[in-house]
Amino acid sequence: MARDHSDDIDLNTDGDIEAEATAPTASAPEPDAMRDSAPGNGVSPSDADEGIDADEALGNPGLSVATAIFSIVGVILALFVSWILSIVAGIVAIVLGTMAKRQHAPYPRMITAGRVLGFICVVANTVMAVGYVLYLMKLGIL
Repeated sequence: MARDHSDDIDLNTDGDIEAEATAPTASAPEPDAMRDSAPGNGVSPSDADEGIDADEALGNPGLSVATAIFSIVGVILALFVSWILSIVAGIVAIVLGTMAKRQHAPYPRMITAGRVLGFICVVANTVMAVGYVLYLMKLGIL
């Protein structure tokens, strides 16, 4: 049956014609119990291990990747370039990993690996720097 829309149009005091907006009704969202029991609900095994629902994994995947990248760069810097830059890269990896965990970013194992490598960069290079300073003090240079 076709609906007559002539009653939806009103005449303003300015003489303009204005139509009332009628939006189609949206279907009700699926209950959580039915969605969670359905096969292929979008929950990955790593999310199930962490107790995170697929709807809660709203974080930026770039944070997870950046955490891993900065931690790997920190290790490379420690081996070949500068221990100071390695400490900075390790601190950045730890901060990004913490932000990613708080936002429930995807790839939780990548976040954990990045945070661990960042912590190793900071601790190992700090111990090395302190040892170097103590050695220079022993020699009487400092």
